[in-house]
Amino acid sequence: METSENVKEYWDSFWTNRTEPGSQNDQLFQELSSHAIMRFLKPDYIALNVGCGNGYAFDKYCEITKKMVGMDYSSIAIDKANECHKSLVHQDKAEFLIGDLLELQPNLVGNFDAVISERCLCNLDTEDKQKKALTLIGEYLKPDGIAIICEPSLQGYDAVDQVRGEFGLEPIKRHWHNLLINEKIFTEIETLREQERWTFGVYTLLSRLFYPLYIHPQEPEFNSDMNKLSAMICKQIMTKKGYKDIPSQHVLYILRRIS
Repeated sequence: METSENVKEYWDSFWTNRTEPGSQNDQLFQELSSHAIMRFLKPDYIALNVGCGNGYAFDKYCEITKKMVGMDYSSIAIDKANECHKSLVHQDKAEFLIGDLLELQPNLVGNFDAVISERCLCNLDTEDKQKKALTLIGEYLKPDGIAIICEPSLQGYDAVDQVRGEFGLEPIKRHWHNLLINEKIFTEIETLREQERWTFGVYTLLSRLFYPLYIHPQEPEFNSDMNKLSAMICKQIMTKKGYKDIPSQHVLYILRRIS
């Protein structure tokens, strides 16, 4: 993992050159994770999306919520978000702010029914910074508000790689700018308590094990028909708590604000 400055430079460069929606190469999972997040949004919610990038999924989130606010430390990403969502901003359904997740934003404290982090915390280069970010997320919630945290799991990646190794597959590539989330930190946040844990094990099993084995020695493609089918299945039977025998690269935690 590189330093915070390197990661910030990476994302500024990324958003300068990005033409596809969102930030993930696996756009099927990006859609799947957003679909999962939508389950927990409500019509009366004012919600904050930290690390919002160019506002991928804001169209869908704003169909459900009263208002969405996006925050990112990349001014380039925020400029793109405002450009992509002019109509929502004009209707006051969406707002985009430049802000660092590791710095308290006083104007946001206690304002939100929900705060979303979707592959944001993994861009912080130490566990202490990840825990600080979660603590501040708690500060931005109204009493009894929820944090919706969808992040890559250290335990999940290790488990997936172990299973892949048993079938002769290489470990999944880990991005230099990501520090996978050690799930133990979710029990160590003073402002939040764990309420639910969801996994994407069905998608992981089919797209990261069955599909690569089926087409071997060909290289898998993110947007393959097999992965499309895998995402469709996972949307219907996304695993609450998780089947212990099905590892999942990503997890979705619902954390409740501690009053």
